[in-house]
Amino acid sequence: MHPNRLVLSALLICAAISAEAQSPAPSGAELAAPVFPAGTLVPIRFLNGLVAGRDSVGSPVLVQTLAALVVDGCIAAPAFTELSGRVTRSRSGKWFGQRGRLALRFDSLRVKGTGWIPVDAVLDSLEFARSGVIGSEGELRGKSHTLGRRGLGLLPLAAAGDAPLAVIPAAMFAGWSLVRRGARPVILSGEAGAARLRAPLRLPSPPQCQAASSSSALTRVPTLPSFIPRTEGRGGRSGDPVNLIVLGSSDALDTAFARAEWLIPQSHSAGHTLNEVAAALLDRSSVRAPMSTQYFQGRAQDLAYERPSATVRIRHHARLWLLDSTTAVWVGAANQDIGLKVAPRHLTHRISPQIDLERDLIVRELESTGCADLVAFDSLPGGPAAGRNASDQRYITDGRAAVIQVHGCPTR
Repeated sequence: MHPNRLVLSALLICAAISAEAQSPAPSGAELAAPVFPAGTLVPIRFLNGLVAGRDSVGSPVLVQTLAALVVDGCIAAPAFTELSGRVTRSRSGKWFGQRGRLALRFDSLRVKGTGWIPVDAVLDSLEFARSGVIGSEGELRGKSHTLGRRGLGLLPLAAAGDAPLAVIPAAMFAGWSLVRRGARPVILSGEAGAARLRAPLRLPSPPQCQAASSSSALTRVPTLPSFIPRTEGRGGRSGDPVNLIVLGSSDALDTAFARAEWLIPQSHSAGHTLNEVAAALLDRSSVRAPMSTQYFQGRAQDLAYERPSATVRIRHHARLWLLDSTTAVWVGAANQDIGLKVAPRHLTHRISPQIDLERDLIVRELESTGCADLVAFDSLPGGPAAGRNASDQRYITDGRAAVIQVHGCPTR
């Protein structure tokens, strides 16, 4: 897995970000104002997309936190609190491969009951950013466009060719690769990342302690029929393990995933498949790219959702099947594509073996919309701890499924 995704995955599964209180509060006493030191990392999710060169300096930036800010075991600011800022630098790619620049500064945090309070933070990491493209001051640089070894290798081949005309296309390709515009940074709506505090953040003292370990009343989970907690590929090969149980209607599911910036993939067709293959080979994005079919109890998935990245090689995705129509219970399997796998007869995606991270990401992203709540993590009888899926790729898991209640979404 990419180093940035490892860092982000660790942040996303954190229960809270803790502060060091200036002095421990005695039992029953008023809590001291919590202070979070400079350098604290806060996981975030972007609520609006940004493109260098298109979004000018001063353009608003709005994100939400993905973890609660906690002091002495009490929540000072809950998860999904809004954090706002602005674009401080925006430059598209220039000719001769000069990379674009995009810099953000976060300056306000919305605290319930208090309003907006000042904060000084910059972008520290980004889900789909390549290693080394974010500077120490949070400036995001576009990926460099250069010939590379493969492109440079065309020059001696052209020079050695018997036909003089062979030099022309190679020289044209080499020249274009050298002079074309460098890439411009892009942040996708819904993309996760982390903000780093540049200065200490002082929050108002909470009027009363809301324990970080407390939870709201849980929805009663209906009795589930017995089932084998895994999917199957074509020919009955063992597929992905079930790691989601969702309660709610299909319409509520569509709305919740749409609010979280997840898309319904396109159906399989020759044209859609060719577009996906071309995007994979060229390392480009393919929004709503088709998803392969898996089976549960002999049925293809009833619902499927994906959140694309800047390249079709990397995406989040989930498949769901209706388990019980009377109680509107769905089972699902989710994992993340992180690259390509070339097989003798076909081209397929390579998945991250840490599939629990994808399960936890879906929980947080659906919760962040206000359209869903985590009910529990349940261990499924017969659930595997490790194995290989239908394309012979390894996965490991704790064997639990996230039980999620999907309900009506709040009015925007």
